[in-house]
Amino acid sequence: MEYKNFKKKLKVKPEDLSVHRAIERSKDIRMGDKGIITWLRENYNFQANPFRIKPVLPDAALYVDAKERFTQIGRGMSNGIVVIIGSIGSGKSATLELLEKELSRPVVSFGRPPTLDELYISVRNIVIPRKEEQKKFLGIFSSGKNHGIENLFELRNFIMREKKDLMILIDNAHRMEQELTEELALFYDIPTVHIVVAGTPGILTKLEKYPSFRDRVSEIVKLEELGFEEIKKLVSSRISSVQGENPFSDEVIKVLHSMGSAPRHLITNVYKVLNFAYVNDRREITPGLVKEAISEKVKFESFTDNLSQKKREMVLTIYGEPNITATELSKKINSTKHSTLNMINELMNEKIVEESGKRGRARTFKIVDKYIRVLSEVVD
Repeated sequence: MEYKNFKKKLKVKPEDLSVHRAIERSKDIRMGDKGIITWLRENYNFQANPFRIKPVLPDAALYVDAKERFTQIGRGMSNGIVVIIGSIGSGKSATLELLEKELSRPVVSFGRPPTLDELYISVRNIVIPRKEEQKKFLGIFSSGKNHGIENLFELRNFIMREKKDLMILIDNAHRMEQELTEELALFYDIPTVHIVVAGTPGILTKLEKYPSFRDRVSEIVKLEELGFEEIKKLVSSRISSVQGENPFSDEVIKVLHSMGSAPRHLITNVYKVLNFAYVNDRREITPGLVKEAISEKVKFESFTDNLSQKKREMVLTIYGEPNITATELSKKINSTKHSTLNMINELMNEKIVEESGKRGRARTFKIVDKYIRVLSEVVD
């Protein structure tokens, strides 16, 4: 529905326009960030939103210490397999994406450990891209089994003989199983093949079980969480990339730092702050605004995950049927009225549910307003 029709239908009074502007801004966020980009341009001269949670084209200049990281990876690649380790959100996937973007050699990249079939097909399509050449290769090298993992041996022989350059990148490598690690070790023994894998710190313990792979690891690149100066640098470099004015003071950066310093978590938080400022039309980014935008969001965003299954069912039922009575609710969730009232009281103490009025002598209940939008994002 267009804004003017929306306003006309509801007969909005002039003093209520700010409410509906907020609704329209909220809709912009859900549908894309066209609205917020206009607002950022008007207020801070941003030509784009540099804090989109998933940039379309990763740029090494937008990541802290990317150059030093690439130097370390390059040093390791010349001597063995490189393993990148870091916690969730520390930049492992971004590092692999940037590496793939920067490399001039053929690359086969996996977001998770591939099966041997997937490894064979992906590598074959990179080193022998033309179908006619693939048929010729299969006719010359195959022992009669043209499909499946049996061809990995012949494929490695082909790469070795033809001196084909190849880079293999694997994310979420902490999920690798022995069969794959042994095959990768054989691939690495080809001088023109290089391998970089990334995973959580648990990968180091797991690799102890796979000596053929572990013994070929030459470099372990550890991705640490960011310090205050690094966060400041990251925020500043991203804003500079869109030629904008920096609205984030040192005091604001300190608050952001205290709320999480893994790169992805930080970028997500900055994105939330800008969205919050946009929805509420507040140009000045202050420590208080950051706490409003993030602290409650972080606390409430996945609040149902902290509830028991029965309470979660209760919350979702009340959300779907506001102004419901305890008797009606107990029937919906298949619980006794006594147990239902106890859970309602607990949810009221947690300020998730509140009374909405009465129907006859029975009290009715609804979800507290600040949770309704969160639930709408999860349920609707």
